[in-house]
Amino acid sequence: MKKSPFWLLGFLLAGCGGDDFQVAVSEDAALEDTATLDTQVDTGADTRPDTTTTADTPAEVSDTLADAADGSVDSADSKSDVATDVADVSTDSAPDVATDSAIDSVTTIDAPLDVLACEAPVTCYVDKDEDGYPATGAKSFFACECPKGSTIKSPSVVVDCNDEDSRVHPGATAFQTTAYCVPGTGCATKSFDYDCNGTEDKQYTVKFSSCSLGCVGEGLAVEPPACGATAGYTTCRFAVLCNKDSSTVTQGCR
Repeated sequence: MKKSPFWLLGFLLAGCGGDDFQVAVSEDAALEDTATLDTQVDTGADTRPDTTTTADTPAEVSDTLADAADGSVDSADSKSDVATDVADVSTDSAPDVATDSAIDSVTTIDAPLDVLACEAPVTCYVDKDEDGYPATGAKSFFACECPKGSTIKSPSVVVDCNDEDSRVHPGATAFQTTAYCVPGTGCATKSFDYDCNGTEDKQYTVKFSSCSLGCVGEGLAVEPPACGATAGYTTCRFAVLCNKDSSTVTQGCR
């Protein structure tokens, strides 16, 4: 029996149908989708970030600020160390030996815990005698404002030559009749340089000569004595006649 040509056409159509034909179509579509994705990546259409970052914790931010500020803060410092350092400076009105040793044992006092809340933190310097002037090499730290026991003045501008005596500081105006112990000498060396200018400036510098017209005047009866020494002192006083009253004074210096 001779088969009709339409039989071959039917066989071919049947073979291309069903699941095999659908798979072929699906694979073609996937290839097209892949090509589209490649095009998007190549043209920058894929805007998803490749990596993500994690925000620093408050502690990390604090460490970063302190490190940037003085370059010497130990990374092992804890918040408790910071709080202790600040408490030593802010509460000790008359620092004792233990506190002084604790402050002297560190290179730089850590920043107070609330320094991150400051709009403009300031650098403070330890001022043991609280006279407003730091000594050479005074320890520094950052704060919103300088607490008790510290000052904003820098030792690079003004230097307290004795940070253990509030009477001694740059610009002191009072004359003193007793010398102070120079720090670091065990009181083997004493000084009358209360204004830290490098010299002992005397209060009485000129010998009194005579009473002026009207019996007015006063001064030393002898040449100016050394700092802390006593000397005769003359005062003009009119009582019928011009009289010279005598007394003694102690030479003050600063």
